[in-house]
Amino acid sequence: MNFVFSPSPILLVISGRVGVTSGICGHFVRLIVIAYGGSRITDPGSTSSLDVFMLIVLSGLPGVGKTTIARGLARATGAVHIRIDSIEQALRNRGHEVEAEGYDVGYVIAADNLRLGRTVVADCVNPWALTREAWRSVASRAGVRSVDVEIVCSDVEEHRRRVESRAADIPGHQLPAWSEVRDRDYHPWTDERIVVDTTHLTVDQGVHAILSAIGDRRC
Repeated sequence: MNFVFSPSPILLVISGRVGVTSGICGHFVRLIVIAYGGSRITDPGSTSSLDVFMLIVLSGLPGVGKTTIARGLARATGAVHIRIDSIEQALRNRGHEVEAEGYDVGYVIAADNLRLGRTVVADCVNPWALTREAWRSVASRAGVRSVDVEIVCSDVEEHRRRVESRAADIPGHQLPAWSEVRDRDYHPWTDERIVVDTTHLTVDQGVHAILSAIGDRRC
């Protein structure tokens, strides 16, 4: 079952069919209404602290808001944040040509922390079925649950504005141009995942949408 969050009106798309949320899950709707009303994640029924540890993989093209939401999610849950951009840049700084090495290091760091009983938030483009399955295998070997989240920005002009206006926050990191993002070899998803559209969402709303969907899947 795939969840797609749309900013206005409150709408939920499930497996390609559109349904008004009030007819799906009352508890879930209450949480989403609170989020869109502008409140922070402070509702007593909020899932801001997870009751089990897991691997949450945030995927998507550059500039859609993955890292910003990943940081917010890590703060809300106390999770370990693993950012592949940071790992890859550290390898480049040591003179390495980077292909799959950044992901390979990320998998190992994630596995170590999962075995310690920590929730891990992985932050990466995750463009292919190969990398997506590799993250799931990390969780499986650690004996924990894996949750895939695809972050998108459905408004092309807004996505372009973000890409062209952002500044690098990793020393030495060269951000991709809009043409590189547009032409990125990013394969369409065929697997179950949560989809969050950040076009009109605040960070808190994006985090709350993810946590609500994770909680709903436990119902």
